[in-house]
Amino acid sequence: MHDIAPRPSPRLSALDRWLLPAFLLANALCVAALITALGVRAPLYSAIPWIFGAAFGVLLIPSMKGRVVAGSWPWRLGPPLLYAVVISLASSVNPSPTVGTPGNMFHPVEYAGLAFLAQLAWHKGATSRPRWRGIALVCLLCVAFGVLDELHQSLVPHRTSSALDVGLDAIGTLAGTATFLGVAALGRRLTHGARTRPP
Repeated sequence: MHDIAPRPSPRLSALDRWLLPAFLLANALCVAALITALGVRAPLYSAIPWIFGAAFGVLLIPSMKGRVVAGSWPWRLGPPLLYAVVISLASSVNPSPTVGTPGNMFHPVEYAGLAFLAQLAWHKGATSRPRWRGIALVCLLCVAFGVLDELHQSLVPHRTSSALDVGLDAIGTLAGTATFLGVAALGRRLTHGARTRPP
């Protein structure tokens, strides 16, 4: 019998190698800082930075990085699904902040991150040329998830849902998509420059 060689991980550009791990690490640090600054007491919220930190640690493994960024669908869906689960978990409890802060101010930030990760997964990294049909579909899926999360939030004690929150989710989705398009344009320029640079 012949041994079946493992499928090699996709080759990534320098930007694609570090963009996703940097994103997850930044999220872990920012969420930890916000929880401390706002005095949030819910234990579930305190676990969120550790979730992002663990995902960052997984992506430091070279073989995992290639699969998650540019591998098959099940691998690429990992980061946006993880992010969506974190949003749903955050909607499942009352954060009880000790500092008076409107809760919906975080919606655009949350959905900007979700849209960025989803666009990254759909387009297999930040150096491929985005397709407008895929961009629009990802935006619609993110907003649809926002609607479902608002319905879920309406069932949680001491939490409410509103059309304003869905609008803020849509604004965040557009902001995250615009960020992805800007990063993708920069990534293609850097990749093209590296290929055309004389040895």
